[in-house]
Amino acid sequence: MARVLVTGASGFIGTALAPRLVAAGHVPRFLVRRPPSPGKPAPSAEIVQGDLGEPATLAAAVAGTDAVVHLGAATSAGRLDPAVAYRVNVGGATALIAAARAAGCTRIVVMSTQHVHLPRPGLYGLTKRMADRLFLGSGLDVTVLRPSLVYGPGARGVFVKLAGLVRRLPVIPVIGPGTWRLRPVFLDDLIDVVVATLARPELAGRTYDVGGPDLVTYNEFLGAICDALGRRCRRVRLPIGVSFVLASVLERMLANPPLTVDNVHGATLEAPCDLRALLRDYRPRLTPLVEGLRRTFEEAA
Repeated sequence: MARVLVTGASGFIGTALAPRLVAAGHVPRFLVRRPPSPGKPAPSAEIVQGDLGEPATLAAAVAGTDAVVHLGAATSAGRLDPAVAYRVNVGGATALIAAARAAGCTRIVVMSTQHVHLPRPGLYGLTKRMADRLFLGSGLDVTVLRPSLVYGPGARGVFVKLAGLVRRLPVIPVIGPGTWRLRPVFLDDLIDVVVATLARPELAGRTYDVGGPDLVTYNEFLGAICDALGRRCRRVRLPIGVSFVLASVLERMLANPPLTVDNVHGATLEAPCDLRALLRDYRPRLTPLVEGLRRTFEEAA
């Protein structure tokens, strides 16, 4: 049994991870910026209030833990302020490393992103790339996971936003030609990899791309979502230049814009998501896209 600190515990991946940690015999501890609302059912985890952007709050969060699953980040899911991205993604990594060293907690599983592979990443990809280097150079027992687009049942995240657009809009906007490829990974499969990584200290010092078994274009991914929802898939193409301008305007106007500059960056270049190391070292069961989407929307119904 291990006491495992989870940063970003209230997010799309974090909320699915907690019960799986308990099932594996671990004691989860959640780092949260705000305490749970009164009357809200408490998760089966210890709750510690703190913030990756406030280094002084991390010592108490890491104290007494055996491992950290680092999910917390300032992401491209909404408007991303450069100062916040650097403070949370880069500064938070530095502070978490220092807190782990001080607490004697050497095992860290880092959730990164395929955006780090892009030759010209947006702000999110750039700051996560910097954070990955800090973690891997820290001397701690770090394993970095770099998932493709993660899909599954949940209340927030990029996929939830995309599925909502497919449900609501008569025509779905597509940035550019929509021919860039990705390996969407089912949320349960990614959680399997995280839990397995915690049990395998020999994987320290390594990085793994994590994706699903189906390599599909973005257009094909949209079509699969539409099929799973029983909807026609009408698309309208937005030129890349227009998309950058539109995303910039939306980011200035809305706190949670449907399109961000980082989203556009992600649609202009294709990340490799090379599964060879994952398949060699984990031998995971990866859920086919059609099956994963069916399960996603059955659970959400």
